[in-house]
Amino acid sequence: MAEGCPEQLPDLEFLTFIWTFETRVAPRIASAIDRFGPNVPVVTLTSRRGFATLLDA
Repeated sequence: MAEGCPEQLPDLEFLTFIWTFETRVAPRIASAIDRFGPNVPVVTLTSRRGFATLLDA
């Protein structure tokens, strides 16, 4: 980082969480949705256009 820059590089624990999210955390979230909210609609947003469409609705 440039001298005087307030932002810091993320620590290893945070980077590990990000790098392993799809394999470690996402399946637990999907399982909880299946268990606790089978009648609740789930929207998967995969693009900025999808976000914009949802926010405009």
